[in-house]
Amino acid sequence: MLAMKRLSVTWCHGVAPDPVRLHAWVQTVDGALVAEPESTRSCTPVLVIGDHRDH
Repeated sequence: MLAMKRLSVTWCHGVAPDPVRLHAWVQTVDGALVAEPESTRSCTPVLVIGDHRDH
């Protein structure tokens, strides 16, 4: 569906503290979360896979 809309995305794995939580999510290259709650922004990405280009 994202490809049909011509959206490039990155797949992120991250961690959030207190209590420690691990999470994976997809976001567009401009940082918009895809089908994720805003609380996902409390996670720090530790691995990012995909399109890293600056637009």
